[in-house]
Amino acid sequence: MFLNLKKCLSSPNQFLKLLVVLGCLCFSIYQVAQCVFKLLKPPITTYYGFHLNESMTYPSVTICRRPGFKDESLIKFGLRARQALTTHNAFLSFNFSMYTIQEFLKETTYKYKSFETISSGKCFTFNPLVTSNEYSMSGGWFFFLKHDMTVRQPDAYGQNEDGFHVYVHDSNEIMNSDDGQDDNFLEYVYLEAWEEMRIHFKHQEFFRVNTNENPCIDHADQPTYSRSRCIEECLHRRIAKIINCTLPWLWLLAEDSYPQCDNFEDVNKLISFFLAHNRKELVANCSCLRSCHVTIYNPTIIRRNDGAENNYPNSALGMYYTNNLVTEMREVVGYSFNTFISDIGGSLGFLLGLSVVGLIKVLEKIICEIIKNYYTKKKKHEDGGHSETYSNCSSSTKMADDESLKRNVGLYENLRDFESDDFKHYQKTLIAQSDRF
Repeated sequence: MFLNLKKCLSSPNQFLKLLVVLGCLCFSIYQVAQCVFKLLKPPITTYYGFHLNESMTYPSVTICRRPGFKDESLIKFGLRARQALTTHNAFLSFNFSMYTIQEFLKETTYKYKSFETISSGKCFTFNPLVTSNEYSMSGGWFFFLKHDMTVRQPDAYGQNEDGFHVYVHDSNEIMNSDDGQDDNFLEYVYLEAWEEMRIHFKHQEFFRVNTNENPCIDHADQPTYSRSRCIEECLHRRIAKIINCTLPWLWLLAEDSYPQCDNFEDVNKLISFFLAHNRKELVANCSCLRSCHVTIYNPTIIRRNDGAENNYPNSALGMYYTNNLVTEMREVVGYSFNTFISDIGGSLGFLLGLSVVGLIKVLEKIICEIIKNYYTKKKKHEDGGHSETYSNCSSSTKMADDESLKRNVGLYENLRDFESDDFKHYQKTLIAQSDRF
């Protein structure tokens, strides 16, 4: 339509031009296909930067006492001192006819607004209510933690067996029943009994892009969502559904959703579900996506030492910001429609020499050719029908004219001997009709 092949094959120069044009055309098609693919599935790039906040939000702090249960109370209920509740048959000697698990936890743990854990007893979470623009101890967290340690007893790692587990996390995250805390973003610090510690925070934020390949929950849609809470709720529901009863360790369930477990078999079975291998099987099918927005408060210990003599065996913990610097890592879509237009224009312009005006002319030529071919075919079809009709009409008209001419010729033969005005007028008319044929 646009190329004269005979002319292109007429000389080596013309043939070489044809090869170059075809090569550029094929490469342009490939480039356009790649641009369309990147537009449909754009690549993700990572942006790293920082900014200064006018005020800082402090993290939530969860503190679990170690040991988490009172030794003398454990013995009262038939358990050994400092015995882990996940020990096999730990409640074998528990008197279920006299006590309930709720009474056991109330007497063996320490009072505060808290939640129960299977390994650390009662844990306490402190959530910040306001932001702070003071970047020192006066604007941060300070905890004075009482303990009843008498003699320091090191564990297998050389740490004091008496102390406090401290978890620093975003207010949406929770401490789950997994000892490794693999499903959440918690930073861990261990504070020994009779120890003073100073910690400062570094604020880090991560933003992901929600894609079909790596879906996540947008913070704007569900601002309180966290994967750790979702998984723990799923785990609690499945455990309660299997054993058809509940205990305070399933603290994310409503209290009246299931009856309380009141026998050794159900309690022992429930505790076994919190073991690592059983927990992994239960949460395998939980549909819990990660959050698109994650905040991590990275603690750095700047000082730790033994406490004052008059504070034995209590501990003190101070946590605060030293600046208002926030580091940010953000995923962004690396290909937009504007970039697509730019790449298309660059590829077509460089390889084929096309501009916007040239492209419009090409499209105009294509459209004109399509319309021309359409009307040409339509006209040929209509002309075929008219030709047949015209041929039939012409034949009929010619036969009628021939018959009229014959009659006029006969009349002329009868009147040719008369010299009259009527004869002369008729003669002229007859000659005029004869000229038509």
